Amino acid sequence: MEIKDFMDVINKLAENGNEKLLKEIMGSVSPVSKNMPGYDLLIKAQNIINYDGMNSDVYYDKPYLVTTRNQRYINKTLPEGASSACIILSAADTLFELISRDVKNIVALDINELQTLIYKLRRASILTLSAKDFENFLINPNSSKFMSIDVFKTVKNGFDQHDLEGVNVWEQLLSINPKEDLEKHFFKGIGGDVGKTVYSLPYLKRKVTYYELRDKLEKAKITIKLQSALDYLTENSEQKFDYIDITNILLFVYQLECKDNQNEFYKRIKTLKDIYRNNLNNGGTFVLDYLFGMHIEDLNNSPMSDQTSEYIRQIYQLTYQKLNDYFDLESINAEKLIDGFGPKSDTVIFTKKPR
Repeated sequence: MEIKDFMDVINKLAENGNEKLLKEIMGSVSPVSKNMPGYDLLIKAQNIINYDGMNSDVYYDKPYLVTTRNQRYINKTLPEGASSACIILSAADTLFELISRDVKNIVALDINELQTLIYKLRRASILTLSAKDFENFLINPNSSKFMSIDVFKTVKNGFDQHDLEGVNVWEQLLSINPKEDLEKHFFKGIGGDVGKTVYSLPYLKRKVTYYELRDKLEKAKITIKLQSALDYLTENSEQKFDYIDITNILLFVYQLECKDNQNEFYKRIKTLKDIYRNNLNNGGTFVLDYLFGMHIEDLNNSPMSDQTSEYIRQIYQLTYQKLNDYFDLESINAEKLIDGFGPKSDTVIFTKKPR
């Protein structure tokens, strides 16, 4: 049963005054009107949960609740004194990390509209929860507070005053679904080492930084756009940034946008040179790719034994080779948070623009 059909049943029970049965089915959940702000997003989110495991297509609509990348790479890639950035929104950890480092003007891009819901929830959580409660509510699936509707009663006070959409969707999702269903069927990337994840988020690891982030969040200029990062930057060549970070979208550009067509992918890679030339300030950094579980030397080694890893290695390989044609590349290693596609630590590939 789809959620819209489920909601029709619930609303009919409410209209007929069958309060006892309604209470048994829904507990504390209120009937949902189709006119409710956020209704369409709620349907999309709930259908992911309902059809996960039955329809493989819903996987690509799943949002990330927390980063799968070690955000400490920003220590070595963010230029000193950077004040503007263009990044991928994803779970918003890169955004929060940059704001905590006094980057005040940020454009965050994503093609998945559900990531905007994640951003709103996590921003509201930072503004209302202690560092420990933030960790337990959003990062630690083993905590009794993980995705708790009781904790959300506090968190919703951190949403923008007029954001009925965000509050409504999360209130319903957390009321209707057990936390186990959200963990296993709605979010991507959940279930890793909680300690490693917290360590990978400097804004959260140090309590003083976390509480300073609250004030900085409310003062920062944040623009969220639902658009391909490459398209946005190409269409807005007049916009300049000190820091551009598109990790790790090239893997998905190759698979989903270019349908494994190398020639089409090379055309997309070529646009990065124009973005570097037009959108990146002198002295700025362009973070181009993030390799999960692989080092640069692995891209030239013999095929890997695992079929999936070999497929990903080949994408990484042709991506790196083409990037190397256009840029003076640098790389650093970062401790992995997830298993990745190889046994080693992760690798971050970037280039710097001379002053």
